[in-house]
This record gives sequence, structure tokens and C-alpha cells, in this order.
Amino acid sequence: MKLYATCRKCRERIVFSSRAQDRGELSEKTGKRIELECPRCGHRDLYHVNEIRAVETGRSRIIGLMIFVLATPPALYWVVKHLYGGGFLQLSLLLGGVVAVPWLIFSTLEKQEKKKVRTFNRYRTGE
Repeated sequence: MKLYATCRKCRERIVFSSRAQDRGELSEKTGKRIELECPRCGHRDLYHVNEIRAVETGRSRIIGLMIFVLATPPALYWVVKHLYGGGFLQLSLLLGGVVAVPWLIFSTLEKQEKKKVRTFNRYRTGE
């Protein structure tokens, strides 16, 4: 997930990264106020951690999609070459499983990213 604040001068997003899971953890690492500089207008200002928002990076989507695209064809080849000895029903079940596992990995990564963003944005620190 990426963190950002909105520049008070030009309204541009000031994007930065942190491994903090919520605003409380972010304030422990950086303090209640974070100094950020706008990449567009160069305006520097202090932003309270409650003004920081999180958005999905899409990184988990890319990684999950790569796993799905790169893992499925070799797995399908291996199933057909080495395990196919039964009928159509057995082959269908095997192929379904081979496609389902990478898809489950992709879905899990996607859900985790959304949960992290939702958790960060929901938690507010006290003044």
C-alpha cells in the first residue's frame, strides 16, 4: 500500500511509503506530524498522521497475476503429461485444481492488500 497526503497549496497527492500497518504505528515511527514536500509545487508542510491516507499499490495484483499466468501453463502441462490416465471427469477435476490454486493465491493477495488499506484508513490517532 502507498500512503499519501494532499498538498495544501496545489491539491496534488504527496505519495510516500512506509511499512506502518495503521496510523498509530506510523505516529510511533515518525511522530504525530510528518513533514512532506509536494513534488509538483515544492511546498513543504507538516501533516498530522490523521491526514495521511492509504491506497492500494496494485503490486499484489501484479504479483498474483504473474503467479497465475506463469504457474498455470506448466502445471497444466505436467498434469496432462504425467497424471492423465483416467477419463474425462478425472482430467477435468485435475485441470480445475491446477487453475484454482494460482487463482486462490491471486485472490488472497488481493484481499490482504484491501484489508491493509481499510485498516490503515479506519484507524485514527488521538490528538
